[in-house]
Amino acid sequence: MTASWQPTASFDALRLRAVLNARIRCFFAERSVTEVETPVLSVAGNTDPNIASFPLHFSGRTDGAPRTRWLRTSPEHALKRLLAAGFVPDYAVVRRPDLTLPAVDGQGPLVALIAARLGRTRLIDNLELPG
Repeated sequence: MTASWQPTASFDALRLRAVLNARIRCFFAERSVTEVETPVLSVAGNTDPNIASFPLHFSGRTDGAPRTRWLRTSPEHALKRLLAAGFVPDYAVVRRPDLTLPAVDGQGPLVALIAARLGRTRLIDNLELPG
């Protein structure tokens, strides 16, 4: 029996995931594709009144900014800020572990909004995940 604090993934699975991620990044790096990863915490909450933002107390370096940070609800705002500044990323890393879990019966299909480009070619499009 595994204790509740132990990881659920096997060590072999973790090593395989690391190898696959490295190969994917190598593929894109060889083609000068730019990867960005948007911040998980921000100094302001979501502006959409229908989506609740979660405040957290940040104990790291703040450079005088408030210690309250907000857990992001979507990478969209950070990506739009990059675009507005004139920086166009080729793809973004979005870490949402809940999207890798199976959908609950009766929940209906889910849509993972994903896009990656190589030059002008769109490599990945939005994916529908069965419910």
